[in-house]
Amino acid sequence: MKPKDSQKKNYLNSLSERVDLLSSALMVILVSVVLIEVAARYFFNSPFTFTYDLTSLLFPWIVFLSLISVTYHKEHIGIVLFISKLSLQNRRIVAIINEILTLFFIFFMFIGAIQLSIAVSNQMIGNLYMSKTFYYLSLVVSLAFILFLKINEIIAILKGNADLRRVVPATEIEQVAEIQKKSWQNEERGDEKQ
Repeated sequence: MKPKDSQKKNYLNSLSERVDLLSSALMVILVSVVLIEVAARYFFNSPFTFTYDLTSLLFPWIVFLSLISVTYHKEHIGIVLFISKLSLQNRRIVAIINEILTLFFIFFMFIGAIQLSIAVSNQMIGNLYMSKTFYYLSLVVSLAFILFLKINEIIAILKGNADLRRVVPATEIEQVAEIQKKSWQNEERGDEKQ
């Protein structure tokens, strides 16, 4: 791997970790708000008025920020029955076609999300006194990041730098073999430390 590619990989890893951290922080806030609301309602008979609006604002942000991480780490669902039977060269062709089709689909969703965000800009979220644009802005931000990741992936495939086992999801047998290999490597490291 070239130093420039290594730098880009480190940057993307760092970016993915930050997005994961932000999504996790939002999840902690969401759980805390809901727990405080339940306690206030049941123990003090005094519910908060903003809880529903806040949870319905935080939830899409958590989901769509997590989608960035899922896309980056290739943890999404894939149908690999036929792809796993192909040669490496044919997998590359299928991967390029798959990434381009996904890129177009995400691009059109991105445009639609922007239009939707603009269309609801005059509507307000109940007790939060914020525009409903903030609901749909989560989708815009997520899709912008995913477009960036997909473009990087297409470039990596075309340059021959992509690991096609990651681009085209592995079969269950390959996944089990990889898990066993990592487990053995970890055991060997543990033995060396002792």
